[in-house]
Amino acid sequence: MNRLNPRLRVALINDEQIVADTLVQILKMHEYEARAHYSGETAIEDAKEFRPQVMLSDVRMPRIDGIERALRIRELQPKCRPFSLPRPRCARRFTKESVN
Repeated sequence: MNRLNPRLRVALINDEQIVADTLVQILKMHEYEARAHYSGETAIEDAKEFRPQVMLSDVRMPRIDGIERALRIRELQPKCRPFSLPRPRCARRFTKESVN
């Protein structure tokens, strides 16, 4: 990693593991430093260490929704920029069928 131009740190948060892992692989192929999280709780906890600069997040997730999660992570990392990933209705069925 070049100290003058460090890689952008991206936290990707999605409860569909295959979606999160695939997007992280794509980001890493393009030389981003990326981590996948499958719950809002783990993303918030990891933000203290990872210090993401960008957060790509599914809005509709169990327990902590995308808005609450973005607010909590921004408290820990004020420079982090949150972006929401909308989920089409068919996404859950499609990802489950593609795994099986």
